[in-house]
Amino acid sequence: MKRIIRPGLVGIFLFALFLQGAIWGAEPAAHAAPLAQAPRPMPRVIARGTQETSSLRLPLSAAQRAARAPTATINVVYLASGAHNIFGDTCLAWPTAAKTAFSYAASIWAAQIPSSVPITIRACWTGLGSNILGYSSATSFHHDFTGGVAGYWYYSALANALAQTDLNDADWIDWDNDGLDTDADIDIAISNGIAWYYGTDGAVPARQYDLATIALHEIAHGLGFLGWVDYSGGQGSWGFGTGMPGIYDRFVENGAGQKILNSNVFPNPSAALGAQLVSTNLYFNGTNARAANSGNRAKLFAPSTWQAGSSYSHLDETFSNTADALLTFSFGYQEVIHTPGAVTLGILKDLGWTAPTSACYTLNLNASPSAGGKVSASPAPNCEGTKYLPQTNITLTATPNSGYNFYTWSGTVSSRAPTESLTMDANKEITAVFNSSSTQFLFVPMVRR
Repeated sequence: MKRIIRPGLVGIFLFALFLQGAIWGAEPAAHAAPLAQAPRPMPRVIARGTQETSSLRLPLSAAQRAARAPTATINVVYLASGAHNIFGDTCLAWPTAAKTAFSYAASIWAAQIPSSVPITIRACWTGLGSNILGYSSATSFHHDFTGGVAGYWYYSALANALAQTDLNDADWIDWDNDGLDTDADIDIAISNGIAWYYGTDGAVPARQYDLATIALHEIAHGLGFLGWVDYSGGQGSWGFGTGMPGIYDRFVENGAGQKILNSNVFPNPSAALGAQLVSTNLYFNGTNARAANSGNRAKLFAPSTWQAGSSYSHLDETFSNTADALLTFSFGYQEVIHTPGAVTLGILKDLGWTAPTSACYTLNLNASPSAGGKVSASPAPNCEGTKYLPQTNITLTATPNSGYNFYTWSGTVSSRAPTESLTMDANKEITAVFNSSSTQFLFVPMVRR
């Protein structure tokens, strides 16, 4: 029988793994200190309610739902009444409709990320604090495995996808305290004391929160949108005492481009590092995140007062009420976001997820003849720099040049009005047709003989 290592022995086991790494493949000098026990569990990342009504509505269209094709298997284990999650919360019985909304969110992610290894989520329906909608945490973590970048912690969902094997079932550690080595990857708790909307169509009534949106948000954290930093008494640190940062931390820098993992500038731990974590000036700088954000780094939520469970592991509030709002830290009544957003997908790709599926649509605009006038679209592209997120409402305007008149639209839009509206629910090709204002028509009367 395979022996399972209990929590009290995890520190010894991880230290042994470190010695093994020193023999088989030394880690970078910055992480050369012996690894202590990884935190059990990881600090939770919290989604909060604002108790204010939001105007953001981004549900999936019928066409988008039909087009979804799973590229990963996500299994949700709904913990039974009386069970406890890794934080010790006592779970209550899940309402059937709440399960439906949560499973819907899982199905959205299953069509966005590729993995040959099933991802397991343990979901707890429980009482949480005031205005706390839910929280998430990774259940298990790995480092220095085939397919990953050496010297960084990875959450198991991503680690397994990169390694193409279930590392949880090969580490002899009972991460989720269930007596087995077949561990979950993500632990999520959803508050039972919230006025929830359980539907999946985005038609949320007044003064209710959309459960599918919050589940989608929390799953994203478990997939890797979660840093390994802490702040206490003015001191900042990374690694939670292990001497090794998380892969997310590798991409974080301040406004001047200084990496927070640069121990020559920001020793670990130190007040200098702490000042960065509450500087309102932190960014995620990854190639794919920048490409999704019009070439700019993605600003992170780093308020001047540290907010445990919110700071650092969310996008900045400048993304609120935009198509990339899913990974901001707070949500309003009736706020509906059923797409991850281009910036979040870019960040996940930088972390190592291989080519998350883009949810963007292309709008190609033409003028005929090209000298006849111009075509403009408002708002500007909001996905991957040049594309649009699904359900974005677009206003098209055809402006003729001197000597020309607008005649008609052709393509996806068919109208004689120079200003027209459309919704991005597919790739679209549209042409504004102009004719010369000097065109003369000669009418010759017919004469009967």
